[in-house]
Amino acid sequence: MNDGFYFMKDSEYFEIDALSNSFLKAFDRSPAHAYYEKEETSFMKLGRFGHAFLLSPYEFKKLIIAPSECKNRKNNPYPEFIKNHAGNEQNIILKGEFDTFKEIKKRLLEYELSSGLKFGPIYEKSKKEISAFFYDPEFQLLLKGKLDLFFWNKELPLIFDPKFTTNSKDLERKILDRHLKYYRQAAYYIDLVYNITGVMPLFYFIGLETKPPYGVDFFELTADLIEAGRYENLLSIRKYLDWIEAGAIVKSSWEGVNSVLKPSWIKF
Repeated sequence: MNDGFYFMKDSEYFEIDALSNSFLKAFDRSPAHAYYEKEETSFMKLGRFGHAFLLSPYEFKKLIIAPSECKNRKNNPYPEFIKNHAGNEQNIILKGEFDTFKEIKKRLLEYELSSGLKFGPIYEKSKKEISAFFYDPEFQLLLKGKLDLFFWNKELPLIFDPKFTTNSKDLERKILDRHLKYYRQAAYYIDLVYNITGVMPLFYFIGLETKPPYGVDFFELTADLIEAGRYENLLSIRKYLDWIEAGAIVKSSWEGVNSVLKPSWIKF
């Protein structure tokens, strides 16, 4: 796989043997967590529907929109409806969910990044769901990532990563969360694009509320937070290489005892 950007199906992307941001974060938990295929939760499915609506019209066309009479997935007439779509239940979206995504997209495109500068034109010109690959000669590893929205400008590329949430302001907490570590994702994608293009991009998270009034918030990370993510990504890659050298035994936990540090908000 040559360094660069590619349009490909998710199935093709996942088949390519390369390290990704999500793999490295899961690997920090344990090798077994990194290789374990998670079952899709209801919130994950809703996120998949939303991403398809915003970023991949081709994939969204594969979904089946249930009639408006189906208010939820528990009560009739929904159970009767899915009988006619046996084996395809994971691709059925409720009419109410479809209407929600239309409202979310409307709010997103109307959002003003600055006075008079709406996000809509940037969204329209951005590449959606583009796969990026870079072979790192230092570690002799192929790295990969899937960019949700990539606005190419040879002077200042922009990366946007939308996240669905019940409270868009709460995305700031998730960016800093010691388990989710979204700041590592930002650092990973910035470095991936830089290594391919030679141009340092800007990265923005977008918080999209799934409930009225469908708030939207953009988040840009400070340089020191990006640097922290870059440092942790480097440690994870080295940890992975040490694991390979030691025999690549898939365990569900690492050896040793975890330490719990006193947070700054506890006073005594």
